[in-house]
Amino acid sequence: MALRTCQIPVDIVCGLTVHVVALLACWFALARFSPIPLVRGREFAALRGLQGLPEPRPEPGPEPAPRSGPFFDLAERPKGAQFTVSYGERAVPHDMPANGKANPWWKSVEAWKNGSVTRSKRQKMVFVTGLPHSGTTLMELFLRQFDGELSTLSFAKTDHKHEGRDLIPHKQYPLPEYGGAFGGYGSMCGNEGGKYLQKGLRQNEASSSAVQKQMQVLTWKYWQPHFELSKPGLVEKDPRHLLRMRMWQNMFRDTHDVFPIFTLMHPLESITYASCRPVENTRTRMVRNWLNCHRALLEDLKHLRNYLVVHYEAWFLYPDDTAQAIETYLNLEGRVNMTFDARRLHAHGNAFALKDKYFGRCSNVVRNFSKSEAAKDWPSRLYEDELATYGYDLYNTTTIHKPSAFGLCQLDGVPCP
Repeated sequence: MALRTCQIPVDIVCGLTVHVVALLACWFALARFSPIPLVRGREFAALRGLQGLPEPRPEPGPEPAPRSGPFFDLAERPKGAQFTVSYGERAVPHDMPANGKANPWWKSVEAWKNGSVTRSKRQKMVFVTGLPHSGTTLMELFLRQFDGELSTLSFAKTDHKHEGRDLIPHKQYPLPEYGGAFGGYGSMCGNEGGKYLQKGLRQNEASSSAVQKQMQVLTWKYWQPHFELSKPGLVEKDPRHLLRMRMWQNMFRDTHDVFPIFTLMHPLESITYASCRPVENTRTRMVRNWLNCHRALLEDLKHLRNYLVVHYEAWFLYPDDTAQAIETYLNLEGRVNMTFDARRLHAHGNAFALKDKYFGRCSNVVRNFSKSEAAKDWPSRLYEDELATYGYDLYNTTTIHKPSAFGLCQLDGVPCP
C-alpha cells in the first residue's frame, strides 16, 4: 500500500513563517527595549548582578532581610530610629544671626521650621557632582524617585541636562566656566597640575566672601522657584561643582546641612563620543586629566563634613547595595525597588530603564589592547597603580573594588558605619 503524503501549499508555509518571525521580532523588541519602571516602596529586590549580567525578575514577596554587600558598608538603620549628629544631621537653627539678613536662604529655614510638621533637623542641600558623563544624571534621576522627601529642581521639558547652573543667567554668574564633555576636560584638569588652579576654577571656604554672598543671592533667586521648600532635602546637580564643594559647604553652613554626592566613572569609559581605542589622543589625555581632577578631589574630601562617592559601575555590579548606600546616607524613609532586567537608568517620560550599552562599552577594546605590543609603550600604563587606589583596574573597565585612596562615605567627619 502506498504511503500518503501531506502536501501544504507553499503560500501557506510562507505566511506562517512570516507570522512566526514577526511575533519573535515583537517579543525581542519588548524584552530588549521596553522601559522598566523603578517602583517606589519599602520592599527590597534582591538583585545581585554578576559582571553586568541581569538576573530574572523576582516574584513579589515579603520584605527580605536588610541588604548588605561587598562594596558599601553602610549599616541598615532600624525603622523609626532617631538619628544623632553621627549621621551628619544638625538641629534646626533657632535664630538668624545678626549678619544673616544678607543671606536669603534663611527664608528657606523659616519656611522649613514653620511648616505644618515640627522640624527638629535641618533641611538638606544635596549636591550631585562629578566629571561629565560620570553618572551625575543617573544619580539625579534616581533621587527623583523620592519625591515625598526630596525636591529636585524642576526644568523645562526641553532641558535634558538638569543642571542648576543653567537656571542662572550667564552674565550674572560670577564663577568661571569650565569643563564639558566635548574637549572640556583639558580646561578642567589639564597639564601642569590642572588649569583648575588658575582663574578661580577651583573654589573653597577661603574664596571671596563677596562672590559667596553673590552666589547665595543668585541661587535663591533662580533656584527657589524651582524647589518645593517643604521637602526635607533639596537636590541640585552640576558637574561644575566637583572642585567647588568646600565653597558650597561654607555658603550653607549656617542654614542647611550639605550632603555632597560625587560620581566616578572609569577614565577609559568616560567620554562616550570618543573612540574606545586607548591609544587615541583623547583617551590618553583623559586618563591623565582624570587623575589630575581626582587628586584635587582627594584633598577636598578631607575638608568636607559629609560626602558619598558612588562609582558609576556600582549601579550595574551592586545595584541593591548602591541604592541602600544612597538611601542611608541621606536618611531617607522611602525605598526604591531596584528590580530591573536591563542595565542603564534612562529617562523615558516618567519611566526608567537600564541600558546595557552604556556599561563596559569599551571593555573588549581595552582588554584586547592590554594584550597587544602597543600597550607596552602606552604612556598611561604608568598610572595603573595610582588608578587602582580609586578602585579601578586600568585594563578592565567592568570591575571595581574598594578604593584605598579615600573612604566611600563620611558623615559628620567620621567614616560611615
